[in-house]
Formats: sequence, C-alpha cells, structure tokens
Amino acid sequence: MFGINAVSVLLGFISGSVGLLSLIGSSSGVGLIVSIIIAAILIIKIRIITSLITGALIGIVLNLIVTATQGADIITLLLG
Repeated sequence: MFGINAVSVLLGFISGSVGLLSLIGSSSGVGLIVSIIIAAILIIKIRIITSLITGALIGIVLNLIVTATQGADIITLLLG
C-alpha cells in the first residue's frame, strides 16, 4: 500500500510539472531557466520520497527479523 501511494504521489508531481511547463513554454530563455528549477525541485522531492521508502522497507525487514528471533516487536522490546 505504501509503495502504491508513493508512486501515485510521484506521478502527481510529474503531471503537475508538465502542466506548468506547458503554461510557461520552454522556447524562451526564461522558460528554460524555470524548467531547470522545476527539474531540480523534482529531483530533490524524488530523492526524499525514495529515502523514506527505503527507510520504511529496512524498518519492516528489521522488525520481521527481531520478531522471528525474539518473539516480539521492536517497540515491545524497547518499551518493556
């Protein structure tokens, strides 16, 4: 479910930027500069989202390993 949500968010970002680029028009110099800025923002957003997804997957795997070896979740072991 989390992966599907992340993909839909990324597609939303991309479609929003494509709409903005079509409004500006990339034929002028200002349009090119704005396109570069939008691309940089998209790259930063995509890196943040992929790092969140990677962290969530690592957390899930670690929780499964701890549950299999200790018989309890990580939160239960930390609080108890």
